[in-house]
Amino acid sequence: MKVIPRGVTLIEVSIGAFILALVVGAVYKLTISGQKSAAQIMQSHQVNEEVQNAIDRFSSDVREANVIVDNVAPDHEPPLLDVAQNQSVDAALFSAIQGRILQTENPKNKLKLIKCQIVPPSQILGATLREMFKKYQVEYFFKGTGSTKALVRKFVELDNQNNEVPASAKIKPLIYEINTNKDYAVFFRIGGSQGLIGSRNVYFAAEISRKEKKGDGSLIDKSTFRSTILTSAHIRGSAPDKY
Repeated sequence: MKVIPRGVTLIEVSIGAFILALVVGAVYKLTISGQKSAAQIMQSHQVNEEVQNAIDRFSSDVREANVIVDNVAPDHEPPLLDVAQNQSVDAALFSAIQGRILQTENPKNKLKLIKCQIVPPSQILGATLREMFKKYQVEYFFKGTGSTKALVRKFVELDNQNNEVPASAKIKPLIYEINTNKDYAVFFRIGGSQGLIGSRNVYFAAEISRKEKKGDGSLIDKSTFRSTILTSAHIRGSAPDKY
């Protein structure tokens, strides 16, 4: 008996097409989701890497420093944060940020340090104390236009008259994008009733957020990535011959 193959009905074709569309759609969504997750991870990693690099540089520079420059009342650089007797630094910082006592865009929100290194005997040209040390100046400051600022580090050698040697200057941004309308990055020292306790400590606090970016580099209108830090470092000692 000869069997005549049955044809495919329109309903079966429609069902097959529907199932195929579901499979293709699921694969597409999975691919897009994977690409989006990878982009989010890269964005988050970039923010964290910038902040961590700033922390590492800041901690190393302060610990190696001999003195803070321009830290004279009443215009302290960096500013003083008043901390009450039984108040935590975190609580005082929160109040200062909310009250805009500490601001990223404050001209005094910068840090300038002097590092002194002993010159090897073979390189000493004279007998004065100043000629026995090499001096370097490290400065942290904020640069930018409008509400977008960048945290910049400048490293430069000083001559015996404490003038900068321009050829030795190295300037590099550490945190590239700080939106002062919603973020902050501030340097400060402890004042108030606890001023003596933290007199040789320098603090750096920041809260940085970034918006998720599309594939073409344009921004998606919501903040996705945020990094918040509060760290401090201790200055090692005074400079020879008051630098």
